[in-house]
Amino acid sequence: MTRDGARANFAAVRAVALAAGRRTAVEEPGRLLELRTVASVLREGDRVAVRFRDQAVLVASICDLSVGHSLVSSRRCAAHRELVARALRKPSPPSS
Repeated sequence: MTRDGARANFAAVRAVALAAGRRTAVEEPGRLLELRTVASVLREGDRVAVRFRDQAVLVASICDLSVGHSLVSSRRCAAHRELVARALRKPSPPSS
């Protein structure tokens, strides 16, 4: 649970993800953000889906299938979750 609502959480996660080089695949402000990591021409990269529900933020991460299920993929999925957590720990900008 976060102290901010779905729209503020969406904006924070989106900003941090784009700054980290992720690209957006689906954007439904305040509801859903699907991200992709940049891979090669022949590989899709990792997929991260973030759902926003009021003050709850749910994260699902699927690593590039060429990596397979391994310690490497587990670490990459953990890194995606940490990226979202880092965005939500940032202080909210003051209201105008």
